[in-house]
Amino acid sequence: MDEYSPMLTRRSYERFKLETEGRLLLEDKEIHIDCWDFSSKGLDAFSNVSLPINNKVKIEFSIPWTNQLLTKDGRIVWCKEIDKNYYRFGAELDIGQ
Repeated sequence: MDEYSPMLTRRSYERFKLETEGRLLLEDKEIHIDCWDFSSKGLDAFSNVSLPINNKVKIEFSIPWTNQLLTKDGRIVWCKEIDKNYYRFGAELDIGQ
């Protein structure tokens, strides 16, 4: 089993590795993001901008093996600086879309 195995995670939803680029729309800003993994309910990604917790956002990213562009509303759940001006964040996605 690897780190994405459902049995080794405390998350409620199975996570899938997804290394792709995307963008996050926050108020009047467009922010480049590097996606790391996702589930049916959320996304784990990196940014060079600190993101405010609980802010509503729109996230766009593509699924590499399908070339399908997904656009989802969501909110920032957590954000942590992991290096100078480099942040890892989690976003909850609105799956009702």
